[in-house]
Amino acid sequence: MDVFLNGQHCDETGQGRNTKVEFRCCGDQDGDDSDNSASKGSSSSASRAAKKKRSNARRAAVATLASIREPATCSYEAVVCTPLLCEASRHPNHGAGKGGGGGNVSALELLEPLRGVCLARQEGWWGYEVCHGEQVRQFHVEAGIDAKGKATSRVAAEFVLGKVLA
Repeated sequence: MDVFLNGQHCDETGQGRNTKVEFRCCGDQDGDDSDNSASKGSSSSASRAAKKKRSNARRAAVATLASIREPATCSYEAVVCTPLLCEASRHPNHGAGKGGGGGNVSALELLEPLRGVCLARQEGWWGYEVCHGEQVRQFHVEAGIDAKGKATSRVAAEFVLGKVLA
């Protein structure tokens, strides 16, 4: 679990916003609700093709921001799903470790490929971004058209929900 503290000041609590990010092994066996919601009846070939496409996209992704919520005012909880944790959870002694030999691998080592990666999720009006090892932010993007008729977008509102303390 990563804890991001000292986000932007929250008027309601008088403190900085904070976010806890839980990392989970999410692969084909675990799936998300959309893949596990198939009924017991026969499924169409289009439905099977769509499920296969989602499954392949998940497999190719390093991680996804699966959910984010605000259980208390200005305090957030996020779940990041990553297959990086799956192999270690299936085989506790799997992994090369720092020395190249077998042995235990720390969660930090397993999550190292996520360093500097930002994962985004849209939840209604708000977008969220979790940047592993950096910060979590909440933002709203407004689309528009410039004077030349070209589509534009700009961040209209933004809150830092927490930063990694160095």
